[in-house]
Amino acid sequence: MKQVIVFISCFLLSCGTNQSINKKNDLTDTITLKKKDSSQLNNEQISEPQPYSMYYIIIADTSKDYYSLRNKMLAIQKSIHIKIDTMGRSFNKKKNLIALPDNDSDGIYAGNYFPRRETSEFLSLEYLDYYTKNGNFSFDEGKDRTIALVRGIYGEKQEADAALIVLKQQEKNAFEIKANIYVGCMH
Repeated sequence: MKQVIVFISCFLLSCGTNQSINKKNDLTDTITLKKKDSSQLNNEQISEPQPYSMYYIIIADTSKDYYSLRNKMLAIQKSIHIKIDTMGRSFNKKKNLIALPDNDSDGIYAGNYFPRRETSEFLSLEYLDYYTKNGNFSFDEGKDRTIALVRGIYGEKQEADAALIVLKQQEKNAFEIKANIYVGCMH
């Protein structure tokens, strides 16, 4: 049994994620491990945290027009002095997609969208569906590609509410959403 637990632990740690999981909001599942031995079959249950965290996302505005939101993001940055973090992404006109460069060192996500998934107080442009559909979205043709101007991602509602109050002084349509965000390995 120790070998199975060590294997599972190594596998989970091998993803190399540095995402912080909000401990009080972790979801826990019980899984059954079956160990075949030449003389017996043992069923042992262990609890394993699921890699989701409940976060509060503050959104300044939404649009399908990347460039209008980008201009609004620059204006907000100047007025309330919040840093912008694009995570190396820009708008790929050919793909009609917010994406990492095609030559990005991450071979899996190079040329594709990779979402902001950890708590932060940065402005960024993200796809709204990632937060409203718990990461269950695709970019098939014809699908909604509404872009959200994210003001920040917060683990505590009080922090999110305070950020929203400040933002609403400039952006009257700003709002907050509660999202169950996948923070596990995406490789």
